[in-house]
Amino acid sequence: MRITRFRIAMMLITFLAAAGATVVVLVRHEPDFYRRAAVAGGPQRLEISNEFFVRDFVPFVANFDGGREEWKAKFTQEQINSFFEEDFIRFGDADYFRKIGIVNPRVEFTDGVIRIGFRYGTGWWSTVLSYDLKIWLAKNEVNVIAIEIQRRRAGAMSIPTQQIFKELKDVGRRQNIEVEWYRRNGNPVAIVKFQSDRPRPTAQLYNIKIEDGAVHLEGQSIDSVQIPPEEPVKKTPEVVSQTAP
Repeated sequence: MRITRFRIAMMLITFLAAAGATVVVLVRHEPDFYRRAAVAGGPQRLEISNEFFVRDFVPFVANFDGGREEWKAKFTQEQINSFFEEDFIRFGDADYFRKIGIVNPRVEFTDGVIRIGFRYGTGWWSTVLSYDLKIWLAKNEVNVIAIEIQRRRAGAMSIPTQQIFKELKDVGRRQNIEVEWYRRNGNPVAIVKFQSDRPRPTAQLYNIKIEDGAVHLEGQSIDSVQIPPEEPVKKTPEVVSQTAP
């Protein structure tokens, strides 16, 4: 009887050890896209980062703040990932994210989908959190974007999103970006409103297009277009939860 109990105990210990090792392997898995999106360090990466910030991003912000009547912007994943490794750190923007455990963000643009990943946590339990995002403009609203989270993982394991996106919602609030959460087809959807602190926006974003390797944005100043009165985002029966997913 004692031998039988000993064998059962050993089998249970072996099973738990194997299960624990499997979880560790899955959590520490690094997604393929995260490796692909990395930009090798060196003078070229620094140059791409500087050009992106000065030539592309600063004019985009200026136009969104009431610049040209009509404007277009194109951001490539190489530019953004270079910026994340260089000026994002140098300017100190990465410090707040580091305080909540987020480091080394990277993005990949595929046809209609944005993949974003970043390292979360420290030490042995550090993992890459990754999300597949589908983005579209909310109908009949100005500068309101819907972001559907189609897949979320820690390493190779599916995860809930509540805690990390609560923290990112706080980041948005600091930048005058409103974020509310709903559900669509079982997936969490963030409704993001830019320039939420202003009674009248300075510009309207009217097109977002995601293609392989780049995102395209088009907009115009608020004075060059007649903006219809805003209507609340219409929620289907599936889009009912107003809490973080």
